[in-house]
Amino acid sequence: MKYIYFVAILYIFAATFFYPIRVAATNEVFFQISDTHVADDAKHSSQKTYLENWIAETNNSQSQFSINTGDLVDYTYKASDLGTYMNIVKNLTKTHLYISGNHDYQGTAKYNYKSLGYNEYPVFSYGDFIFLGSPPTIGSVIDWAKLEQNLKLGKGEKRLVLLQHIPLFAPSWLKCSGLPCNAPKWVQSSSNTSKFNNLIKKYDVEAILSGHLHTAYQMKDKKLFFDQINASSLLANRQNVLAENNGGLWVQDGKFYEEPMVIVSPTRYDTESGLGTILVNEPIILKYFGKTNVTQVLYRINSGSYFNMTKNANVWIANVDWTKYIGSSRNLYVRILSNGVLIREISQPIKISTSFPNARPTISFSNPDFYKIIFSGQTNLSMSFDDDAGDINLVEFFIDGMQRSSWSYNKAKNRSISYAWDTKAETEGKHILRFKVTDKFGRKTYSDKFSVNVQNNTPIPTPIITQVPTITLTPTTTQMPTITPTSIVTQAPTSTPNPTIIPTPSSCISNETKEFQQGLNNYNESVDSYFYISGYSPSKAKLGDLTPWDQQYFKISGYYPKYKTLLKFGLSSIPNGSKIISAVLNLTVSSWDGQTEKPIHLFARINKAFDQKKVNWNMASSTESWSIPGALGEGSDYLSPVKPMVVRWGVNTIDITDFAQYWISNPDRNFGLMIWESNSHMATYYSSRYSSNQAKKPKLTVVYSTCN
Repeated sequence: MKYIYFVAILYIFAATFFYPIRVAATNEVFFQISDTHVADDAKHSSQKTYLENWIAETNNSQSQFSINTGDLVDYTYKASDLGTYMNIVKNLTKTHLYISGNHDYQGTAKYNYKSLGYNEYPVFSYGDFIFLGSPPTIGSVIDWAKLEQNLKLGKGEKRLVLLQHIPLFAPSWLKCSGLPCNAPKWVQSSSNTSKFNNLIKKYDVEAILSGHLHTAYQMKDKKLFFDQINASSLLANRQNVLAENNGGLWVQDGKFYEEPMVIVSPTRYDTESGLGTILVNEPIILKYFGKTNVTQVLYRINSGSYFNMTKNANVWIANVDWTKYIGSSRNLYVRILSNGVLIREISQPIKISTSFPNARPTISFSNPDFYKIIFSGQTNLSMSFDDDAGDINLVEFFIDGMQRSSWSYNKAKNRSISYAWDTKAETEGKHILRFKVTDKFGRKTYSDKFSVNVQNNTPIPTPIITQVPTITLTPTTTQMPTITPTSIVTQAPTSTPNPTIIPTPSSCISNETKEFQQGLNNYNESVDSYFYISGYSPSKAKLGDLTPWDQQYFKISGYYPKYKTLLKFGLSSIPNGSKIISAVLNLTVSSWDGQTEKPIHLFARINKAFDQKKVNWNMASSTESWSIPGALGEGSDYLSPVKPMVVRWGVNTIDITDFAQYWISNPDRNFGLMIWESNSHMATYYSSRYSSNQAKKPKLTVVYSTCN
């Protein structure tokens, strides 16, 4: 049994909650409880039973560890209360973390906790996250410098989540003793809230997990856009499930013994703050973490009909035409069944953007090369961003996870910003640079984490000159040999046979390299275009979509209108029947909404000839249609295998040796590639028509041999 003690002592009343969070790979979850209110007497026997039942569920779950965020005991005037809690949780088979709440800090609690060697400012790192326990905020003096020191541990490489028993704010509809709960008596004082907000902004804290109010809710701060997440009491048998998806934390309230699941798309709408309006084509995605054999998942909007969702591992997906629901707030319901028996139904509020269509912000860079190894002196960092509805709210720049500058909408109306970075103010060595763009709905887009090295004081090595030694040659006397004449015998001539001619084998080409890039060495056989869902109106988004075959960029997105790209290289200069040793495709990203989770693009050979000026969602050309709209027909519209590529900023490479071999062996079937997005991201690449930089155009490098 492993323990990491998180203790933050707080006054007032408190709540119990229980969160599984998927923080890294598929099915990685953790559970969080709070306000167990255990005590060493018969009056609290039910609390002990609830905790024991939760432990049984946790041990039999997919969780990696668990957290209790305070009020472990109901009152601690005697040390045996805390001992009762510890004796119960020692039965957990997974790591257990805890902080304390206001009930834990009564009486002699402070000394009881100290006897366990607890840390008032704990830090726990797991996967991409760092969880930071905060100290008491009522009846205690907070060491803000110590808390900030812990926040710096993220260094721009980890995502920060603060564990604080008492929330920073609460919804107006929540009442405490008949009064609004959003008051210093029940939540943070205005002074502490201000100090917390300054640290949240400075270090990009993305969520605060709290309890205390015995009510489940999730709200976004209207200015900083972090999530304040609360849960119901464990004494009410309730829990929340949190999942990481697409760079965000997603929560679902429910009973702790129910099947754990969470709706990770579409975006939950917060009716209190007005944030979280969704994209018009966000799919419905449910992640299921239970052990029951789920055979069917259904969804409905408000009181409408139920529709089926499709399964992919533990994820269930449905694509919805949200355009018919634009405007008012609605409820999404998802229910799971096992062989026709209802297992559970969950719901969440949604609201579709009135700016149709609406997409996440995208980011691109013009200066400098953010992947270069060394930076020194004064460097001007330039970043451009875009959004189809012009609803950018905030642009931020971070170094080592610390905000260095920010720009409001009014300061960045031209959709670009610049930051003058004086590297002489930095320490020598590695630093992480990152940009962040947030729109008015609270949706965030992050740039890549650019790892750079600052070298201002590194001395330039002095070349070492080695003198070449002088070599003196000493002549020696060479004696001439004596030649003795001999007699010469003359032989009669003999006939010379005709020579045998050995045929020279025909020449072959071995390991020849060819580069195919539009405009390189007069090559002009590259063709590309993109297409999107029928009915999409370019006049409401990008005018370039009217002529996708003539743009300097091509697009790929997993959300509306689901851009897909087609790309073909003519390979007529490679002899038919050649053996392809290698074939590598280079594509350079021009913009993306990479966020925390990078886009994954899929590549496959298309099985129909396309006309770059006529291709659309339904037709490959003016005379031939896709077998399934959107070129979704595997085996008919595109061929297996499908190759995935995790997209990074800058140049991306993917090995398509087997694709090229197929095209050389079957030249009449070289219809090119289709590229599409596997999730809900948007990215653009420089196309074959990009005129500013030849090196950024798509390039296919092939090594082949004609030798047997």
